[in-house]
Amino acid sequence: MIKKVFLITQFGKPHEWVEKYVENVQKLEQSGWYWQIFTPNQIASKGNVQIVPMTIERFADLVGQKCGIKPNLYITPEGIPNFHVTEFYVYIGKILEDYTKGFDFWGMTGMDNLYGNLSDFIADHLLAQCDVFSDDVDTLNGNFSLWRNNETINTLYTRLPYWKELLSQPDCEGCVTTGEARLSTKHKLYSPEDLATEFLMKDIKFATPQHYDLHGHDNLENHELSLKDDGSLWELNPDIRGEHDTWGKTFGRQIAYYHFSKTKEWPI
Repeated sequence: MIKKVFLITQFGKPHEWVEKYVENVQKLEQSGWYWQIFTPNQIASKGNVQIVPMTIERFADLVGQKCGIKPNLYITPEGIPNFHVTEFYVYIGKILEDYTKGFDFWGMTGMDNLYGNLSDFIADHLLAQCDVFSDDVDTLNGNFSLWRNNETINTLYTRLPYWKELLSQPDCEGCVTTGEARLSTKHKLYSPEDLATEFLMKDIKFATPQHYDLHGHDNLENHELSLKDDGSLWELNPDIRGEHDTWGKTFGRQIAYYHFSKTKEWPI
């Protein structure tokens, strides 16, 4: 069985649904899926979810040790990191390499997700044939991708232009006051979706779905979610032909996970 571990940094205020998140992924351990959450927040480890105590200052020290450049990271007055933590994902395999020993793949994901049966979509025989897997068609997805755990893949970020300058960029006024500058182009690292494929994926076996992304999200209208007893997650679309229609037919599809980035509310 291929062992996969998702690496999550959570340095700001804890999400109110964190216990539901940990409970949701428990069923996935039987098919080789694990989580490591690096945070100073008081969260209990359980089953396939390991909580690793870590402050944002300690994380900055690790970036310096592993990548050779220590960024200036801190929590803003708004209670959020001055850099969007997902922008470190392209470096994360190297930064956290001491924690991923024994795993075949490490992964990018977020805590604003509800998961179904991931192995129904990403079987071990598929991962065995690739170095990087993304659930978006023909592109990287920072919210869900899997990277083979070896030195070549973990240091792909060194192919990116200006990565040293970006890691060492100074603070700006927005970081000190509101933290909103982290969303601007004036103070930004490489987020996975921004990466040019030729920089990261040259000579790398890169796999994505053939036709449609594997996930759903909360920007869609008129849809419902159903988490079945077998752990599968379904996105359902009721046929709405009018208030007097009695047909009641529902169309749907099974999805790997649901991303609730817009509402930030546990979706079921």
